[in-house]
Amino acid sequence: MWRRFFLLFLLILLAVSPALAAERDQAAQALGWYKKAAQAGNANAQYLYAYQFENGLNGPKDPAKAVEWYRKAAQQGHVEAQFKMGLMNAKGRGTPRDYAKAQRWFRLAATEGLVEAQYNLGLMAELGLGVARNPTEAAEWYRAAAEAGQATAMRRLGVLFATGDGVRKDLVQAVTWLELAARQNDADARLLRDGLLPEMSPREIEQMREMVRTRAPDEPPQPQPRPPIR
Repeated sequence: MWRRFFLLFLLILLAVSPALAAERDQAAQALGWYKKAAQAGNANAQYLYAYQFENGLNGPKDPAKAVEWYRKAAQQGHVEAQFKMGLMNAKGRGTPRDYAKAQRWFRLAATEGLVEAQYNLGLMAELGLGVARNPTEAAEWYRAAAEAGQATAMRRLGVLFATGDGVRKDLVQAVTWLELAARQNDADARLLRDGLLPEMSPREIEQMREMVRTRAPDEPPQPQPRPPIR
């Protein structure tokens, strides 16, 4: 969390008018400190130094440099850097697109509980990006992200249950996950839910409502993690 506040502070300082040049100089000096710490092997500093190159905080964007420093941090077990390496490889930013490498980096971050990485692994398994298509594995990763509150994972898991793709077809499970996603303002989930409800018996609808009550008893919509691959 502190890293995000620091990066926001730097973005503000580096984007202000010339009247605040002194503050920009201070921001540049702070980035210089992170460069020294990164070169000394500090994983958090390496991540922030890479973020600088990715987003052009103190000069032009340099995705290749970003990948270089994200990799250094990721190899030390920095979870967010591992996720970034997955994204850079999946999107071909600063490095050739390589879904197999992206999946390996996402898996490292996902096993540490990073929700965005869990979702992306589910997406790659469902679509067959870098791996043979495996909807069963996709459902497992979607469930992990859905249990953590990721609305898009809830929707995609609901669709798998609705179609019986990789899991046993189960309208109660399908509409439960779609309803939970809809409660987080996922418009596509709402449409899918409304399309499936007429196919359910009164008993199934009551089962679904009970599952929803168990999982989300009058909870307000939760803030969503940053967008994954798509």
